[in-house]
Amino acid sequence: MSKSKRQILTDFEIEKILGKPIKFDFKSKTTLGSTSFFLKKLESPTENTKLKENSKCSFQKYEHGILLKAYLSSSIENIPIRFDSIAKLIVIKGNETVNPSWYSPMSWLLKLGFPLRKARYFRLHLSEYHIDQMTLIIQSEEFLLEMIASGYMFESQLKFFQSTIPTENLSIVYS
Repeated sequence: MSKSKRQILTDFEIEKILGKPIKFDFKSKTTLGSTSFFLKKLESPTENTKLKENSKCSFQKYEHGILLKAYLSSSIENIPIRFDSIAKLIVIKGNETVNPSWYSPMSWLLKLGFPLRKARYFRLHLSEYHIDQMTLIIQSEEFLLEMIASGYMFESQLKFFQSTIPTENLSIVYS
């Protein structure tokens, strides 16, 4: 977040701060971006930002950091976050409730040894499986962000952040 007046950053300015965007590699098939998050809390003592609560946010991977894209109504805010400025990134998994009935395909698949991650899509009733929303907390030199997303996306988002953020700054909490 090097701009003090919070002007709209151009692609050239973003590349100057974060380097070039990571290109898709068909051999490794790594993810280049995140799913949608909703911003729930923003604390920024140093900068005046236009980010509002409930902004829809996503991340894009760059050479030296990640780009936070926030959307609210018709306004778009790009916030570059360098890896060296991230003090801590915490991914919190929501509570899971697993209660399949004996006649449910989900129950049969679990008894056959299928992973819960795949078997959960074969339930008969919504009450058989539920996962609460996941929480993402990013603590940086300039701000503190707290975001939420669907708990069903936890594994894919965990994989994205594990491949992006240095491991000494990443914490994973399983509720």
